[in-house]
Amino acid sequence: MTNSKVFHVLNGDCLAETLENVVDKSQLIIWRECLIEGPVKEENFWINRQNFIAQTYAESELDYQQKVFSEFQKFENIEDASVIYFWFEDDVFCQLNFWFLLSEVKKDLKLFRVFPKEESWDGFANLEATDFENQIKTAIEISERDIALAKKLWKAFSENDLEELKRLSYENSKVFRKLDLIINSIIDLKSGKTKSELKQLSENYKNFEDLFKEVKLKYGVFGFGDLQVQNLIK
Repeated sequence: MTNSKVFHVLNGDCLAETLENVVDKSQLIIWRECLIEGPVKEENFWINRQNFIAQTYAESELDYQQKVFSEFQKFENIEDASVIYFWFEDDVFCQLNFWFLLSEVKKDLKLFRVFPKEESWDGFANLEATDFENQIKTAIEISERDIALAKKLWKAFSENDLEELKRLSYENSKVFRKLDLIINSIIDLKSGKTKSELKQLSENYKNFEDLFKEVKLKYGVFGFGDLQVQNLIK
């Protein structure tokens, strides 16, 4: 293991700013997709994602290829026997991205999940560079069973199979903690319940900043960014 190459897969750029102080930048792979919204079916996956992001967030195709797809290619090109640490939080936003990436693992790799210091929806927000070593020490190895579960979870989500998702919510895994809460929240989102509640909540606020604070407080399980909330209350 000491001779293996080590990589850190991060959900977004914020954590990268912290980890760049303790690891070589070449070891970082930054996942910038938001699979909590938009098309996720397997057929024409990347084309559909690129088009959705371009239309929804006014990103150019070139931006998507450079910022998103190129990072996924780095992930795909990791050599056999490498060690990968996945720095993904517990919320729905991060977990869906995590499920997808694990379902795309096709090589013999040693995989670990790094958990936030505290079980809160703030995740890695308060992580300091000095916390790095302890977070690595407490990371949990991802087993073949965990990968198989991730594939089932992603397949059910991407095919909108809510019954299968519900069945999978009873699975036990140290890697996917709070699985029942995450899946029940996904079902609420898919059914339109969450969108309806957020639109109703937004009627009480004239200022989006105040609304967003309330959403983070009451709907932290989703891990929504401000852009996702804006899309949901349209």
